Amino acid sequence: MKRYLGIALCAVAAACEGRPTTLPAGALGPRVGGHPTPVVYVAESCVPNAASCAPADGLVRSLRGRTITAGVVHPIALAAGANGDLFVSNAVGSEGGDVTVYSANGRLLRTLDGFRGRSYAMAVSHSGELYVTSHYKYRCCDIKGSVAVFAPGGTRPVRHLTGVGSFPGKPAFDAYGNLYVPNFDNFPGYVGVYAPSQTAPFRTISQGMGFPLALAFDARGRLYVLNIVFSGGYDVAVYAPGADAPSHTIEAGITNASAIALDPDGNLYVANRAEKGRLANVTAYSPQSFAPARRIFAGIADPIALAFDAAGTLYVANAPVRGTSTVTAYAPGSVKPLRVYPLAEQAAALAVSHE
Repeated sequence: MKRYLGIALCAVAAACEGRPTTLPAGALGPRVGGHPTPVVYVAESCVPNAASCAPADGLVRSLRGRTITAGVVHPIALAAGANGDLFVSNAVGSEGGDVTVYSANGRLLRTLDGFRGRSYAMAVSHSGELYVTSHYKYRCCDIKGSVAVFAPGGTRPVRHLTGVGSFPGKPAFDAYGNLYVPNFDNFPGYVGVYAPSQTAPFRTISQGMGFPLALAFDARGRLYVLNIVFSGGYDVAVYAPGADAPSHTIEAGITNASAIALDPDGNLYVANRAEKGRLANVTAYSPQSFAPARRIFAGIADPIALAFDAAGTLYVANAPVRGTSTVTAYAPGSVKPLRVYPLAEQAAALAVSHE
């Protein structure tokens, strides 16, 4: 069971008119007045068993055209710091990994290690600390999870969090700087809540949990948890600020989900990969709703990551098993692609920074 679940981890305005614009990776759409210019990064890894990959170890590129290859080895996760630094988690060797850090102009600054296994998710705190979640084989047949904390500018962990399950998922910070870490050992999973700079959780949330994969907060402080459900399927449980039980659970329209994100207006977006005759899509939910307000099919092909910029533009990373990976951009509220960025290799992760 643990081995199977570990694999599961490894894995609004008027609509735009006319056809989407397909742009080379170097093209950048117009800046929206009043908002900082977004820098959107996408990690690309070589598709398993591909006839050729250039470069073979993968790359990270910004949709503005900058390509980063120094220190990049099969990138699997990204995080952006408030100062413009970019953090890249690399799958090094058969089971290990490291994190490489780059300046806003793409220069390799340092390499971070000292955590166990590979990191499939990272988060940067308000104070600039980097939290690296990972899991690794323990002895012959067990798996352990870890969350390592790196100080700004550091290369080795300053501490490791306690109370971490075998499969820590994608963490998130609330407006007060508290860290929320989704964890799983057995059903139900739980979310550990850590005060800033603390090692042990001061609270755990387990009601309404299945296998929690990812977290997100809206502007009102509501917590959204993407779960694999014990009986099968997926849902998103929604918690009021400070609550230990969900106010409601969203199930309609969520199938084979891979990611969630909140837009600046508090609308929830869920990425759904294709399965059993269902087309891949992204579903959008108004605050407090139980059913999708709209579904995005155009430009979607096995989405694996979602991100928003400050203007509310939605970016979707698509990683189809066959065909070209893309990042598709949508204007706020639109179901039609605004821009399509074809990728050289398979999309693995997204991150948005602002200048």
